[in-house]
Amino acid sequence: MLGVFCALAGCPDGDALSGSCLPNESKECPCGDGVVGFQVCDVDGLGWSACDCGQGPDATGAPDAAISDGSGPCVQTDRWAGKVCVEDTVFWVDNCGVKTELVKECDAPVEACQDGDCEVVCASKAYRACHGDDVWWFDACENKEELFKTCDGNTACSGDDCVEVCRPNASTECYNGNVWAYDSCGDRSFVQTQCDDTQFCANGACVKMVLSGNWNVVANPSSKVVGGFATLTYGDSLLTLDDTAGGGVVSGTIPFLGSTIDYTGTVTGKIMTLSGQYTDNTGTTHDELWDVTFTDINTFEGIISDDVNLQILGPTQVVWNITGTRQ
Repeated sequence: MLGVFCALAGCPDGDALSGSCLPNESKECPCGDGVVGFQVCDVDGLGWSACDCGQGPDATGAPDAAISDGSGPCVQTDRWAGKVCVEDTVFWVDNCGVKTELVKECDAPVEACQDGDCEVVCASKAYRACHGDDVWWFDACENKEELFKTCDGNTACSGDDCVEVCRPNASTECYNGNVWAYDSCGDRSFVQTQCDDTQFCANGACVKMVLSGNWNVVANPSSKVVGGFATLTYGDSLLTLDDTAGGGVVSGTIPFLGSTIDYTGTVTGKIMTLSGQYTDNTGTTHDELWDVTFTDINTFEGIISDDVNLQILGPTQVVWNITGTRQ
C-alpha cells in the first residue's frame, strides 16, 4: 500500500519516512530570496543539520561564509571548488567557501590535516610500549624516544607499564641437601644441582666436605650411672681431624691428661668411623669406636661406644650420644 501511495502522492527525498540519512551526506535547501543553502546529515544518520545559508563560520571554524562579488549573494557554481581542514578532518567546499561533503578523517595522531589534506606527522610521545624490560615513549611513527620507567625487582614490562611478576631462576638456595632454583617471589622451582654424597649444600652451592681442623665434641647427657652405682662422665673434648692423606683415610687426636688419644678411621660419603684407645686416671683402659654422620659442613652427630673393664662390674659398654661442631 505504501508503494501505491508514494506513486500517487509522491514521497519525500531520501529516507525522510524513517527520519534517517547517510552520515555526512549533503543536500540543497532553500534560504529565501533565491539563495540556496546546504544541510548535512548528522554523523549518526538520524537527521539533518539546519540549513547553512552562508551567514558566517560555523562552530568548528570552517570557512562557511558565502563569497560575494559585491553585486549580491554568492551563487554556487562549483560544488567541489576546494578542500579545507576542520581540525583533523578534510571537507570539500564550493566556490562560495561553504562545506559540501566530507572527504576523509585523518588518522590521528599519525596524520594531521594540513592545507586540505591528511599529512603524516610524528607526534612526540604518542604512546608508551615495552623495549626490553623497560617502558619507553614512542612517537606516532613508532620511533623510540625517551625512557619512561625502568622495570626492576619483581616487575617486568607488559603493555605500557611495569607489572609485578615472578621472574624465574632469580636465585639459588639450599633445600633438602641440594641446590634449588627460586623465582623472584621466593617460590621454589626445581633442583638446579644435585649434591653428591661427598658434598653439602651451602650458600646456594654444592661444596665438598673438608674434615681437617678442630672440632668441639660434647656428649648429651655428659654423665651416666652404670650398674646402678658407678657414675661415668664424658667431658667436652677438642678433636683435631686430618683427612689430607686422601682416599677416605682420616686420623684424629684429643688432648687427655697431658698426652693425646690417637684415632684412625675412614670417611665414606658423610659417615665417619674412628677407633682409639686410652687409659684414664684410674688406670682403666677404654676402647672407643666412633660412628658419626656429618649433617652439614660444620656439624656431625652420632655415638661413641666405649668398651671398658670396670672393677666389680667387669666388661661394660657405655654409649655416648655426641655432637661435634667445627671451631
